[in-house]
Amino acid sequence: MLINYNKQKSEIKKELFKQQRIKILTALQNSKNPIPLVKLASIIPEDDETRHYAHTRKLIRDIVDNLKIPIVANNHGYFIAKTQEEINKYKQRITNSIDGLYYRLQILNIAFDATKKE
Repeated sequence: MLINYNKQKSEIKKELFKQQRIKILTALQNSKNPIPLVKLASIIPEDDETRHYAHTRKLIRDIVDNLKIPIVANNHGYFIAKTQEEINKYKQRITNSIDGLYYRLQILNIAFDATKKE
């Protein structure tokens, strides 16, 4: 009985995830302006633990990965990219973030090495 219950629970979660993904995609398709993460997260029903920013980001990644819809973000929120320029700006933003993270790692290593010499 426990196996059937877990299987049913898993199927319900998959269906819920699918419905949430549809709600986010619909909101993005119907918006002319970027939608902030906090607003996208509010689209998801509050009745379970999935109304978190990390879960909303997971839904967005799933839409991009599986439905092949180019959702990107800027300082104002998420939107569906419609031009190559929007894609290029997003790529540059990601590249800048990676560069910044790499720099922070280098500084952290230098700082840590300095503490070992003392």
